[in-house]
Amino acid sequence: MDLGWVNGCVSVHQACANMSRMLRANRRRVPIYRDDEHFFGNDGLGSAPNQFPKVLPDDFNAFVEGKHAALALYELFSSNPGTILVCIGPLTNVALALKLNPTFACLPEQMVILGGNVYGMGNVQSYSTAECNFNCDPEAAQIVLKEMQCPITIVPWETFMAKSDQTHDIDFHSHLALDVPLAKFFATVTSVGRARLEANNRQFAYCDEVAVGIAIAEETIIRESKMLRASVELHGELTRGQIAVDWTSVLYQMDKGEHPKLCKQRRPIKFVLDYDVHHLDRMIIEAIENSASNLDSAHINGYGS
Repeated sequence: MDLGWVNGCVSVHQACANMSRMLRANRRRVPIYRDDEHFFGNDGLGSAPNQFPKVLPDDFNAFVEGKHAALALYELFSSNPGTILVCIGPLTNVALALKLNPTFACLPEQMVILGGNVYGMGNVQSYSTAECNFNCDPEAAQIVLKEMQCPITIVPWETFMAKSDQTHDIDFHSHLALDVPLAKFFATVTSVGRARLEANNRQFAYCDEVAVGIAIAEETIIRESKMLRASVELHGELTRGQIAVDWTSVLYQMDKGEHPKLCKQRRPIKFVLDYDVHHLDRMIIEAIENSASNLDSAHINGYGS
């Protein structure tokens, strides 16, 4: 597994440092690639640089020198056929990989995207109907939806919102109380966001985790989905970055016949409308509990703190 980073909630420089710190929290070594150059705190990780694991100067230089993330993406998928691509940020690097070599469109076995929307619900500002990841680089999002040839699954913003107010159904914060260093780290880095949501009677529900869970166990995690044709709006004053869904095809049941108002040129995309939150919660708790063994083996092998 490799990791690529783009500018999103924080700068790409800060994002690379955050990932280096996060990997140290779980004693993992994974190559990090960066591109060209606050709800989650000033640094994107809860504004607590002295908490475990403490921020180190080397975190800001912990990426692979001399190789752009887009090129690394192409090389990774060229040498590892049948790999799933999971995107939980802006799609800049994927779009650049497509432009570097159009054959990248067919290399991933599947693509799972956390981002966009299906019903026009935005989360950027009052005068925008775009979701944050797609809003950061609408052109890249449109290139990806239009040109990628592998199956695409999108977890839209509405799916997160639907679960975040289910306060009596599940405690999204229970894994943060586990007596494991990684749980303490997650509690720290989500503290600012959790406080803001709690002020509005919402939980810090699963978001990026849904996309990763689908990549691991799609049939178990997805409870409801819909195949839809869609594009990304690039020019609207209020809608730039919004996913424009072809609901007309759904209305006329396009797959059952022809209609002069309809166009089949765009490939259908799977939009996740509901997921098994309890199963995903168990997966996350199990992964965090198992992280303790990573700490033990890391100390045995001399991997730093």
